[in-house]
Amino acid sequence: TIGNATGTLNLVSNAFNVNTAGALSGVTGYAQASGNFLQSGAGTFGTGSGGVSLNGSTTVTAGNFGITSGQFTQSFTSATNGVNAHSITVQNNNSSSTSAAIQGVDLTPNNATAGAGAAINTENLLNFEAGTYLAGNGNVTNAINFVGTNTTYTNYIKSPNFTLSSSGNITGAGTYNSATISGGTLSSSAVNSLGVTATAIAASANLGIDTGASGTLNLGTVNAATLNLGGSSSSAQAINIGASTTVNNAITIGSTFAGSNVLKLQSALSSLILNNTGSVGTQVNLASGKTFVLQNSSTSLNSLSADASGNLTLGMSNSASGVTGSLVFANSGNNNTVTLTTLSGTAGYSLSLPTSGPAVSQCLVTDPTTASKLTFGACNNAHPRQIILTAEYAGAVLDSASDSTCSSANIGTMTSGYSGDSSPRQNYYSWTTGQGTPECYDVVVQVPVPTDWGSWTGNPSIMAYNTAGSSSAVAVEIINSAGSNDTNYSGYQNTTGSISSSALTAAPFSALGGTGYTASTTSTTYYMTLKIRMYVSSSSATTQIGNISIPYNSTF
Repeated sequence: TIGNATGTLNLVSNAFNVNTAGALSGVTGYAQASGNFLQSGAGTFGTGSGGVSLNGSTTVTAGNFGITSGQFTQSFTSATNGVNAHSITVQNNNSSSTSAAIQGVDLTPNNATAGAGAAINTENLLNFEAGTYLAGNGNVTNAINFVGTNTTYTNYIKSPNFTLSSSGNITGAGTYNSATISGGTLSSSAVNSLGVTATAIAASANLGIDTGASGTLNLGTVNAATLNLGGSSSSAQAINIGASTTVNNAITIGSTFAGSNVLKLQSALSSLILNNTGSVGTQVNLASGKTFVLQNSSTSLNSLSADASGNLTLGMSNSASGVTGSLVFANSGNNNTVTLTTLSGTAGYSLSLPTSGPAVSQCLVTDPTTASKLTFGACNNAHPRQIILTAEYAGAVLDSASDSTCSSANIGTMTSGYSGDSSPRQNYYSWTTGQGTPECYDVVVQVPVPTDWGSWTGNPSIMAYNTAGSSSAVAVEIINSAGSNDTNYSGYQNTTGSISSSALTAAPFSALGGTGYTASTTSTTYYMTLKIRMYVSSSSATTQIGNISIPYNSTF
């Protein structure tokens, strides 16, 4: 025991001293003055296994601060703007010719111990807990915040396969929703979704989204009300949909919802241009029962519609607020146009176009037998005319060998004569026989189709007479200028029963067919052939034929 605990103690030696204030000196490797603890030299300072509390600021001037095993925890609270709970300044002072990389914080995982049974061990080298927040007051919590400009940092994130540069560019191979991100394109055999909410994707040059050779790209979401392509700029904008390859690409636009709009042009200044410079051309596919519609956005009325059955409708039928359809033809020579339009009729109707083109000076008229069928024929201002043949017909010959009927039964006498000055005052052919069996003979005449011929009208007639009623007859076969039988005279048209037995009387025939005839021109004559068969069936019978009248419409 040194001292009596009531007075002061002052211990002085040549090495170790204790002064009256309690300061120690002369202890090897240790010095303390005025209550401060100071260790100097190269020795170490150690504590026991108990806890050590540092109640003031602690500074490690040089050297390393390490925790061999255990946890480092910190709880920090401050109301001061800009204060940091943990502040580290990192500086690379390498000035040599060899590159050097240093780390501010270096985390090394060591998850090499297998769990027992189905246990899976997990290491989170950097873990952000859920924490707490005050809802509704606008407080902001950033897990990672980069304060510096893009000149301070080269990259915000750098990994072997992914890099986010300070300019916001992403490079490296990877996937997004099973879609491969590589080389500036988004490609996959099946892109599930690419969601961008209330954000514009801007590209100074081109923005390409590629689904690969057989993928599908969907723009929009399941519940999207509107999908806009393009911006609100007043300048001209071009939106290209499709690929530049030779592959047959199908672009599907619209929703599978039954009442949705497939494609809607947003602005009154908008236009839709379907342009394909390849050999395939532009194609719009419609499902059965569906319609492609061009609609006025301000009135919601249809201007044009085309359905999958091939029907094209101009305008919109509606007694209250319809749109009258018009077909406008422009020309390359000037600004003049020709417009075809409809008027309000009492009933709808359909017309069929002609099956062949017109001849010179013909007009579009209705078919003689089918009103809804259009043909080319004589114009409405043309005059009705007739072809009149008077016996003996110019260019006529007598024939019995061209048909098997007359070639085996043609014994008789063919003469010509004049009926006398009383009506009908005509020339005629007369056929008689002394046989008791039917005999026949043909009068064949080549008739030029008139140059002003436009169409046949009415029924042709022939002046005929017989002395024995039904035992005599006249039949006619006509071959048109194309060399085939007239559609109404494919065989001999018999007129038995309508021939007068008292005098030469007009016997009407069926109307001629309208096809297969061509009007003659100044350089070419087109002929029609009339084969008039005269029958007698007894030795007392006589058959006569006189004038032939064939009505037609002229083209002028």
